[in-house]
Amino acid sequence: MKIRELLEGITEAPLPADWDKQVFTPNTSYKKRIDYAVARAQKLGKGSSRSAFDINFDGRATVLKVAHNAKGMAQNEAEADILDDGYASQLGIMIPLIDYDTEHTPPVWIHTEKALKTTEKQLCNIMKCGKLAYLIDAANNMLGKRTFYGNVDKTILQLYGEDGLEIFHDYAQRLADLSGSFDVNLSDFDRAANWGLYQGQPVVIDVGFTDDVHKQYYNRGR
Repeated sequence: MKIRELLEGITEAPLPADWDKQVFTPNTSYKKRIDYAVARAQKLGKGSSRSAFDINFDGRATVLKVAHNAKGMAQNEAEADILDDGYASQLGIMIPLIDYDTEHTPPVWIHTEKALKTTEKQLCNIMKCGKLAYLIDAANNMLGKRTFYGNVDKTILQLYGEDGLEIFHDYAQRLADLSGSFDVNLSDFDRAANWGLYQGQPVVIDVGFTDDVHKQYYNRGR
C-alpha cells in the first residue's frame, strides 16, 4: 500500500505556503520554475534534469527537487512511486518521502527529508564494503547480472571479518531488492554523491534513475 494512502489528510505537505503554486505547473516554463525557486531557497545542486533546494519544513531542513525538463519530471514520477511504496520504505536504504506534486502527472516537484553529505570512507565504515563499487557488484551478482569484480566476499572477509561480511551482504541484498523490485538502475550508486546519512544510517538520495527512464531519455541522447 502507498504511504500517502495511509496518511492521507494527516501529513500533506505542499510547497512552502508563501510560494505561488501556479508557477509549478506544466504550463509554466522550466526556466521560470527554477528561477522562482532560486530566488526563494538555497540551491543544493543541479543535475541534467532536476535542481535540488534546501527548504525549511517544520523547523528542519528538507529537500525540494524541481524538474527542469521532461527527463526530470519522469525521474520525479519514478522516484515518487518508489519512495511512496510501503515495501520499498521497509528496505531502510532510501531517503524518506515527505510529499510530491499530485496535481500533475508527471510530478513537477518532489519533497524529501534531507540527508547529510558523506564520503565513501564513511559509508563503507558502516556498510563494510571496502568501496562502493564492491557493494554494487555484490548486489548485481545477487540479481544474476555479470559484474566487473565478480565475487568480492573474500576481499570483504579479509577487510572486516565474518561479522563485517554479514553486514556487507545485508546492504547488498537491500540494493538488490530495490533494483529487482522497482527496476532501479544501480550504476550511479558507486559514487558517494548519490548517498547521504539520515539519522546516522546510509541512504540513497536519488532513486529516479530507473531502467525505464534510462531507456526513454538516456539511450536516445540528452
